[in-house]
Amino acid sequence: MAFEIPITVRFGHCDPAGIVFYPRYMEMVNLVVETWFDERLGFSFNQLHVEEKVGVPTVHIESNFYHPSRLEDKLTLHLAIQAMGDTSITLGITIKAADELRAAVTVTLVLIDLPRVKSIAWEQLPGLAAALQNEL
Repeated sequence: MAFEIPITVRFGHCDPAGIVFYPRYMEMVNLVVETWFDERLGFSFNQLHVEEKVGVPTVHIESNFYHPSRLEDKLTLHLAIQAMGDTSITLGITIKAADELRAAVTVTLVLIDLPRVKSIAWEQLPGLAAALQNEL
């Protein structure tokens, strides 16, 4: 089940050449992940980090860039689960403008206990584990 959000390329996303500077894509990826946790899974980053004292840091990321994006392009970021382990999840994120693939990113997140900075099982948050299972 894919999740998607629209993003319009803004001036701040662009480098002097007038195209999206690649680190801005990583910010967009973080935005789609955070929005997915909030809107689809029902767990905002505030709830996770502040209330539950857990986090989902990125432990691995790969990206491929296919075509440049320019100021005011209308992008759609699509997110889908590729794999899920006991403590980690791998997400596939594509960035498109209309039907043209601009970038593809694979990101692996690990659920951690923030005070101990140690990985923990998704089952320690039963509501989140159930929401993730619904996404598979």
